[in-house]
Amino acid sequence: MIPFFPALILSGILGCAAPLVVPIDAGGPIELAPNQALLIIHIDTDIALENLFLNHRSVAKSLGKGRHVWMTRVNEGRYRWRKIEIGKNPRDRSNYMLDPDEELSFEVKAGKINYPGELMIRSGAMSRWGIGDLIVRNRNHSAMAVRELRDSYASILRSFPLHYAGSSGDGFLEYYTRKRVESVVESSGVGDPGAGVEALVERP
Repeated sequence: MIPFFPALILSGILGCAAPLVVPIDAGGPIELAPNQALLIIHIDTDIALENLFLNHRSVAKSLGKGRHVWMTRVNEGRYRWRKIEIGKNPRDRSNYMLDPDEELSFEVKAGKINYPGELMIRSGAMSRWGIGDLIVRNRNHSAMAVRELRDSYASILRSFPLHYAGSSGDGFLEYYTRKRVESVVESSGVGDPGAGVEALVERP
């Protein structure tokens, strides 16, 4: 059952072109500049999105309904989910500006894999023109994100510390990183660095 959340965005405005933040190559080596970080994009939407903006940059184009998770490279600093565009046809496109709510803002730290939470997007009341208000919330599902990233981003997850970037406060990712390091020390560097902590993110 989908829980009811109060709507955080109400008004629509005309969109404009913006640079796209692309996903990183899951299988390639990753090097970060001193001011760079990795960011986990975690989205659960019950409607197709034409565009999703983080600050003034697009992070997702033509994204289908469902749950999605991937990583991208960004500079350290303050970010917030800013705008959602719905509708492939420019004539019928709806542009929703997100309220500057603290829940939709986060701080990215350099040299780490930053998890800001799962952006949950739900369609609200319908109008004769299509989708009405959207319901947007940010929820901390960090264990779920790590679990879903392990197969495709395993080497990257082992190479950088994990950090929860959201405003609500959570120590799970730091704890997971610490236990992973302890596992490496205890095994004298032999074996999978994450083998001793996989139970922390297994399905209940």
